[in-house]
Amino acid sequence: LKKLMEKYPEKLDISMDDLAAAIHLDAARYCPVDEGTLWNSINVRAEPPKWSIGTKLEYAPYVEYGTPVGTGPGISSAGSGGPFPFMRTGFELNKKRAAEFFVNNLSDL
Repeated sequence: LKKLMEKYPEKLDISMDDLAAAIHLDAARYCPVDEGTLWNSINVRAEPPKWSIGTKLEYAPYVEYGTPVGTGPGISSAGSGGPFPFMRTGFELNKKRAAEFFVNNLSDL
C-alpha cells in the first residue's frame, strides 16, 4: 500500500477528500441541532498532506466533551451539558476506511 501511495499521490489526495467528506457527513449527522449554527459550522480543510475536519465555534468543545454540572454553556434542546461526541463519532465510524477509499480510487486506473 505504501508503494502504491508513493506511485499514485493524486489518488491518495482524492481518497483523503473522500474520507474527509465521510467523516464530515457523520459528524454532521451526530451533531445535536438547536438552531443549526454548530451543524453549519463543521467544515473540511484540505492542505495536503493534511486534512482537518472541525469547527471554530468556541462552544463546540463543550458540546463534544460535555460540561461539568453548573459550569459552561448548556444545550437547551438536549436539556443537559452533554457530552454529545459528534466529531469523535464521525472519526470513529470512518477511520478504518482510508485504505478502502484508496483502493476504490485505484480501481479506475
